[in-house]
Amino acid sequence: MQFPQGVLAILERGGQLVTANARSARDLRQLYGEHQVLHAGREAWASPLIYDWHSWLAEQWHQLLLTGSESRLLLSGLQEESVWATIIRQDVEARSLISPQEVARLAQNAWARLATYGGLAMLRQGPWGTADTHSDRSLGIETQEPELFRRWAMEFERRCQRHGWLSSSLLPWVVAEAIVNRTLNAPAEIAWTGFDRTTPAESAIRAALATGGCQQSNASLNMHADTRRVSLPTLDQEFEACALWARDTLRENPSARVGVLLQNPSSARAQLDRIFRRVLTPESESLRSTPEKAVYEFTLGLPLGDVPMVRAALLFLQWMDGPIEREQISWLLSTGFFALSEDTPALIAADARLQQEELLPPEMTLDALTTRLEKHACGGGAVSRWTTAMRHARAMHTPQLSRERACRQWVETTVAALYVAGWPGTRAEDSVSYQVRDRWQEILEDVASLDFAESRLTYATFLKHLLPHAEAALFTAESEGAPVSISGVLESAGRVYDAAWVLQSTDEAWPIRSSAHSMLPRWLQAELGMPRGDAQQDAAFSSAVLERLRKNTVSLTFSHAHESANGTQRAAPLFTHFPEEVMTPSTGRQAACLAEAFEDLPALAWPGATHEAGGQDTLKMQAACPFQAFAAKRLGARELRSSAHGLDASQRGTLLHNVLQTLWNDPRMKSSAGLHAVVANNTLNACIAEHVGKWLSRYAVDAAEWDEAYLQLEKQRLCTLIESWLLLELDRPAFEVENTEQKKTVDIHGLRLNIRLDRVDKLAGDDENAGRILIDYKTGDVHASRWMGPRIDEPQLPLYAIAGDVDGLQDVFFAQLRPGKVCFTGSRAESQELVSVNAAKKQTAASQQDFNAILAGWTEWLNETSRQFQEGLASVDPKKGAETCKHCALGGLCRIAESGRAHQTALEEEL
Repeated sequence: MQFPQGVLAILERGGQLVTANARSARDLRQLYGEHQVLHAGREAWASPLIYDWHSWLAEQWHQLLLTGSESRLLLSGLQEESVWATIIRQDVEARSLISPQEVARLAQNAWARLATYGGLAMLRQGPWGTADTHSDRSLGIETQEPELFRRWAMEFERRCQRHGWLSSSLLPWVVAEAIVNRTLNAPAEIAWTGFDRTTPAESAIRAALATGGCQQSNASLNMHADTRRVSLPTLDQEFEACALWARDTLRENPSARVGVLLQNPSSARAQLDRIFRRVLTPESESLRSTPEKAVYEFTLGLPLGDVPMVRAALLFLQWMDGPIEREQISWLLSTGFFALSEDTPALIAADARLQQEELLPPEMTLDALTTRLEKHACGGGAVSRWTTAMRHARAMHTPQLSRERACRQWVETTVAALYVAGWPGTRAEDSVSYQVRDRWQEILEDVASLDFAESRLTYATFLKHLLPHAEAALFTAESEGAPVSISGVLESAGRVYDAAWVLQSTDEAWPIRSSAHSMLPRWLQAELGMPRGDAQQDAAFSSAVLERLRKNTVSLTFSHAHESANGTQRAAPLFTHFPEEVMTPSTGRQAACLAEAFEDLPALAWPGATHEAGGQDTLKMQAACPFQAFAAKRLGARELRSSAHGLDASQRGTLLHNVLQTLWNDPRMKSSAGLHAVVANNTLNACIAEHVGKWLSRYAVDAAEWDEAYLQLEKQRLCTLIESWLLLELDRPAFEVENTEQKKTVDIHGLRLNIRLDRVDKLAGDDENAGRILIDYKTGDVHASRWMGPRIDEPQLPLYAIAGDVDGLQDVFFAQLRPGKVCFTGSRAESQELVSVNAAKKQTAASQQDFNAILAGWTEWLNETSRQFQEGLASVDPKKGAETCKHCALGGLCRIAESGRAHQTALEEEL
């Protein structure tokens, strides 16, 4: 693409080009350089006077300072916000649900709008009318908000005048006045580009330049692009069609500038990145590939607080003053931003071991973590180096925490503490890392500039300024010159393309909608011509954006999908006069990487009786998905356990088993007669509390305040649950608890398994004819159907029934212990008489024959499943598709993505 000749002539004459945003200014400077090399044949040239709007204003302000005609302090955005926060704090800080900083930002934005549209004089024409003012109940401000803002704004004006401050929103008016008064010399010639909507402040600048004799023009390529619109069935297909079009465009013209535009690229960034990577750089999907020059890039910045390096720094600074969540701690330990590169694996392993501990608090201070790591000697020298660095950083920082200091002093302490702690690690830095550090330094300098008001802050208040400022600031890496740029429609103002595709051109996204400001009266916004949610105004603005796109693009495509997650979509009326093309979706991805052939040999046979395969979970995994059993039992893969806040479900289940075991081993509770006696003596609750307290006491060693409160609640929960269960057991026919938690090693068709029978009850009758039942405690939802079928979901009780060696077994039961639902679940409805005196009738010989038939079926299934496991059957075959995969932690090893069931699983998830 050639540089616009008209603009080129202006620049060659020494004129200036001013764009609406920084991205378009960078693009035009790059395009100018390409023109000098390719068309003018130059190796060196004078830098063109190409500015973005804010840089141009900053340059004019700099000239005013050099001439001495201005001595006021130009407030930065953060400085101005702090002034607003000071003004409004008295009105809002008593309302606990309102953040003064948030209201300050809202007021600052209202002031900026008012200043930009020349409405500050209206502040003194009050009070503002109440006809259409309103109270924003979501903020909790009961006073009419516009009038309240007017009072704040007048106080802001008074403070700026008293202290010699200047709001950056007033800078265009100051520059315009200086040009009119000849304090500033107007340039001879200026070209403007990318201004879809000209504000009164911008118009004032242009008018002032005109009085100074500046020749002005609107720069445009006037290409009048060939325009079309296309439609596809779904959003994924729309994005893929765009990616394929970009690929084909670059094949035809490798030097083409391709733009992909949409209203809100941040919301679809992950989806776009996935599809464009697959289509434009399919080789990057291989783990062995070496990254090459980017083919596409996102031009929209990310919040700086989301950039990992800065996020690590912010979390660490919060950690200096108090606890942070354990998930955040795990992230910090695993990222390597506070450790030697070679120490990171040891820190990750130490964190994994830490997660195995019971009753970890939901939050931990830095001191608590270092103490715990040192106590358990996790990780050896690597962890020792890490804890030493953390303690040194704390020793530097702690003495300052209780003091009030200037912001710059806090910044200096912060930088020093991060350095001592090892931030940002020892990994090799690339260009983007350096840019992130520079942007972080800018943020620290912004916060340090809050000393302009000579205020002194506590560390907690300093963080309240630093954290939101860093999280709201945008970071945009310098362009790598990728031929395809993905950006917002408004962000593209001033940019030129060989070809552009505008995604999601639906009547929901177009026209581009504006919104009124809640702190300004609607009549005032209408009078000043502000964007305010007016339909006609939005339509006119969108038409201007469309015209700009057509003038700055050779080929232009608008697209929409017929269906989205929100339902049926239609093309925006703004584009319906363009010829439509209904595109056929792609039939599938192109194979771009070389296929690697290998022989998929069957697994080696299981070693046999010399090795134990674990417990019933081996058979359960083999039934759910053979690969799951293979990965866990053959490869040793296991889920990285993430400790819950308090005891997780598994730990609570184990605790319940332990309490019930000791309860039934208590001499007072060995039988139904003993249970009735305890109830009759009114000592049941005391007995339960005694056994619950015994097992919880081992968690209470060195328990913190949070732990003690949690354990007390857990004790109440367990006592209530067990009491409701024992009251159910009172309604059973006479029984005696024969065994609890009995451990055995059994053989299933040559496969050695370890089992543990929760409980065996002997029923009433003489010793020779007494029947027995097996009971297994469950805290989750259970149903007898999970024991049946060709692939049994819960093989635990079938395994115990076949291999448990229980004489006279009548049936097996799940004892379901859930709040609000306690019951026995047996293999047959007739079995309820074994556990309830209210059952309809006694067991018959026929029902016992039915149970024998069930046992025979279980035996056959256990033997077959054992055989499959031992022979190494490891097919990726989830029994319930997406439901099975959802509860499997081995997705990183699974080959389901390479099988034909991947698409089926995705559909099942949607359904």
